[in-house]
Amino acid sequence: MRILFVKESQALPRTSGHDVHGFHMMQSLDRLGHDIGLLTSRPTLLQAVAGIDLVFNAQFEQLPTPETASPLPGLQGRFVSYWGIDPQRPYQVAELVEKERFDVVVAVGLHVLPYLAAVQKAFRVWYAADEWLWHHWSQCRLLRRSSWHEIKDGAVKGLYERVFNSTTDRVWAVSNKDKSAFRWVMGANDVDVLPNGVDTDFFHPVAVDKLTKSCVFWGRLDFGPNLDAIRWFGENVWAMVRRKHPDAVWKVFGFCAQDAILDLQRNFQFELVVDLPDLRSDVQQCQIVVLPFISGGGIKNKLLEAAAMGMPIVASGKALNGINLYGCPILKANSTKQWLAHLESLWMDNDRCKNRGSESREWVSRSYTWESTAKIAERGLFDSGQSARLHR
Repeated sequence: MRILFVKESQALPRTSGHDVHGFHMMQSLDRLGHDIGLLTSRPTLLQAVAGIDLVFNAQFEQLPTPETASPLPGLQGRFVSYWGIDPQRPYQVAELVEKERFDVVVAVGLHVLPYLAAVQKAFRVWYAADEWLWHHWSQCRLLRRSSWHEIKDGAVKGLYERVFNSTTDRVWAVSNKDKSAFRWVMGANDVDVLPNGVDTDFFHPVAVDKLTKSCVFWGRLDFGPNLDAIRWFGENVWAMVRRKHPDAVWKVFGFCAQDAILDLQRNFQFELVVDLPDLRSDVQQCQIVVLPFISGGGIKNKLLEAAAMGMPIVASGKALNGINLYGCPILKANSTKQWLAHLESLWMDNDRCKNRGSESREWVSRSYTWESTAKIAERGLFDSGQSARLHR
């Protein structure tokens, strides 16, 4: 098949989920023998797509003005305006697909769904990963007034999904919970569950000196579920840990730091490191990865990355969403007492800590590969019962 991926950008370092799964899906489908094209709003550095043999790579500004460029009708047009999208772009995608004879067009990320709206001569896939109404509503806390806007944000995005359902042939979600949510909210019938994978060659154990009584968290620092996790851990676990272990160290690494994370740092006294291009050796100086998620959906890339680096992991139930727990060596913490007990047991037993890390790498290498995920996507395209539409 000839498959066109459409994204706002393909950045390096890959700090967002859509950059991670977009890159690896393109690379894996390329390795399976498909011709891959990439269309973005912003220029793509060659390093950001290294390892992918692209048959097409361009930006919207390099495409000709479309012959037909009337605004999309009704609420579709309203949402194009809401996201600040150039109304010509859906038609540019449609004309490019026809000219270059792409069989499939994949829109990767939240804002790019309208780019599928004018496509008529290719199979249309939205690589959404997370379902957005559920994503926002999971962050709402009745006792935290500052979170109430999540109700409205979720409702808007739920309506957005419903409005563009008719322009989408298939949705790619990251977990069964997201799949169910897409069927309920968007009305999508054909949803494939594509678990995130991990590049175990890139994320690998390195020999570094470990900081005593240390733990680490990393991720985008402007992403609501990450901030919720840091806030919850600080309030409910870290304060208790520091009372018993005043020499304990908690490090947080990430990108896109704003006032919210700086406020959390002042409140909970963790070490904050921002915009480090390559986190691998630095995070491995810590003994334990903590994933105290209380909101959000999908599979956490950082969980798979931590496991691939051979690090022991303590996680909340929410952090394990979408994870196949068979043979999973991750320690689950359901209460603050369990958090403390798991941290202390690993800190006080270096051999147990090391063995948990080795088991994590073995488990993730066996269970979460991008090749197996790409094969799920490939089967969905070939066996959907609509495969004739690939050559409309």
